[in-house]
Formats: sequence, C-alpha cells, structure tokens
Amino acid sequence: MAPLVNEFIPAQIDLIFAFFIGIFFGYILEQAGFSSSRKLVGLFYGYDFTVLRVFFYSRINCNGRSNYFNSFWFVKY
Repeated sequence: MAPLVNEFIPAQIDLIFAFFIGIFFGYILEQAGFSSSRKLVGLFYGYDFTVLRVFFYSRINCNGRSNYFNSFWFVKY
C-alpha cells in the first residue's frame, strides 16, 4: 500500500491502517456471501462470474482512487 501523506502519518501507523482496511474488506466480502463454496466452484467451472467481477471492479476502483489522490498529493508513490 502506498504511504499516506508521509509528513503526517508514520510508516508504522500506515501499515496498521492498511491491515484494518484489509480486515474490513474481507469481512464485507464474507457477509456478502462471496466465500460460499457454490460461488467459488461456479467461478472455476465458468458459470458464475460474480466473484471475479467484484474483484476486478475493486481493483479498478482502487487504481482510480489512487490516481485521483496522487493528483492532489494525498498519496505519494
């Protein structure tokens, strides 16, 4: 994860922040039912692409937001 405004937030706090974001994201996916065996097997057999669509959308969303925040110098690479 890219550091959040290095002048104000130290790297250790940034890693803790990233950890809790990951835990929260996993909890949301679990509550939405994406960890069910039918959804995962459907992805592997090619008849249910819901999980793959959600992961691709979250990746595109993450890239877009990081580029947006980078343009305002909130995130530095």
